[in-house]
Amino acid sequence: MGHKQAVYDIQLDGLGGWFSAGSEGWIVHWPSGTESHGRLIAQTGEPIYSLRVLGSQSEFILAGGQSGTVYAFQKMSFPVLQNGLNHSNQDLQKSDGNDVSMVKNVRLTEELQSDNVNDDNVNLANGSSNELNSQMKIPVELKFEKMWEFRIHEKGVFDFYEYSEFQSKESRIIVSCSADGKLALWDINNPMKFLVKSNAIPGSLRCINSNFNLGNRVRVGGQSGLVYEWEILGDNWDNFEFQRIKEYTIGRNTLFQMVQHQNICALGGRDAKIWITDEFLNIYKQIDAHWFSIHALAFSPSGKLLASGSMDKCIRLWDVDGGDILVHKELAHKSSVNKIIWLDHETLISCSDDSQIISWKIKH
Repeated sequence: MGHKQAVYDIQLDGLGGWFSAGSEGWIVHWPSGTESHGRLIAQTGEPIYSLRVLGSQSEFILAGGQSGTVYAFQKMSFPVLQNGLNHSNQDLQKSDGNDVSMVKNVRLTEELQSDNVNDDNVNLANGSSNELNSQMKIPVELKFEKMWEFRIHEKGVFDFYEYSEFQSKESRIIVSCSADGKLALWDINNPMKFLVKSNAIPGSLRCINSNFNLGNRVRVGGQSGLVYEWEILGDNWDNFEFQRIKEYTIGRNTLFQMVQHQNICALGGRDAKIWITDEFLNIYKQIDAHWFSIHALAFSPSGKLLASGSMDKCIRLWDVDGGDILVHKELAHKSSVNKIIWLDHETLISCSDDSQIISWKIKH
C-alpha cells in the first residue's frame, strides 16, 4: 500500500528501508528492496508533519501532529529476514538500469545525465526493482505499539532532536519545535511528568540543527531568516530550563531546512536560496537554487553532494564545494517536494504533496 494524500516526511529505518508519514495520518514502512509494498504500521487520526526514528534498528518512532500532539510508538518485534543479500552499494550496481517501473505511490524514474564529479559522478536513473528484490534481505513484519500520545505543543510539531547530554538507559530526552514558537524538552518514557518548555518567540520554529557537537546548545530555524540558539541549563528535571543566548540572520524569510555534514551547514527556506555556512553559521556561499520555497535538503553520505527539493516541484543535485548544479530534474513531482533522504551513496528517496514517493537511482 501507499499514501493517498500528501507525504510530509520520510526517515530511514536503520535496516535499508524507510518510514513515511503525511496528511492522512498514516505511518507506512517501506522495507529494503520492496519499494512497491509499503505496510501501514500506525495511524494517528490527524496530519503528521514530522517523523523521528530512534535507535539503530528503529526501536522507537515519534510522530509530530498538526494539533501539537506527539505520538510515540515502540517496536514490538525484530524484522524477519528472507533469503538474499543485504542492501549494499555493490548490490545496487547489479541493476541493469533499463527497466522503468510504475507502481502505486512509488515510481522509479528515467535516466538523467550530469557533468563529471568526483565520488558522485552522477546521473539519476531508474532502478531495476525486480532484480533488487531478488538480491536483498527483505525485512517484513516490523510491528509497533503505541506508547502514548500527548499534546506537547499548542500547534503543529515540525522537528525533533535527541538530546544526548543526559541520556541513560532509563531516559531518552527529546527536543521538539513547533509552530507555536516554542521548544520543548521531554522524556520519551514519560512526557506527561518530565516536560520543560521555552518562552515563545514570534512566529513558527521549523527546523532543528542536529549537531551533537553543540553540547547543551540547540539551534532552531524560524521566521525572518533567523536561527535561534538556546542553551539548556540544569542537570535534572527539577532545574532544566531554556535560555536563549544568540540569534543568527540567514536571509530574510522563513527557514524550513537546516542540515549539517561535519563542519558544513546548509539552510534553505521561503526565499528559494541555499545558504552554505561553516559550523558557526558564518555564510560563505549563497546559491539561487529554486524558483519557490525550499522544503528539502540532504547531504550525500560523503558530504560532497547536496540534494534540494522545492515547491517548484524540482529536485536538484549540487556540488557542495563549488556550488555548481550537477543535475536538475524538472517536475520531479507533480507538486511540492517535501523531503529528500539518501538511502545510501547511490539512492535518493523523495516525497511530495502529490502523495508519491520516488526512488532515484544514482549511477557513478
